[in-house]
Amino acid sequence: MQELGHRYGLHPNVISNWRKQALTEMPNIFERSNKKSAEDREVEAREESMLKTIGQQKIEIDFLKKKYRQLYGRDPQ
Repeated sequence: MQELGHRYGLHPNVISNWRKQALTEMPNIFERSNKKSAEDREVEAREESMLKTIGQQKIEIDFLKKKYRQLYGRDPQ
């Protein structure tokens, strides 16, 4: 630590702190970024289900509006 501190003009405590931080964070650095937690997958599944329901309701509403126009000759109020 002394040699590195002298070479780069840093206090040895700074280098020591950086080393400790690097050792504790190293597993996170090499973890796959596309790895999702179970909670994230659950949230995505819920969102997908909701979007599917909304899409289905939109189709049904459009169908009913079309049938209303066919029966009554005007748009629903």
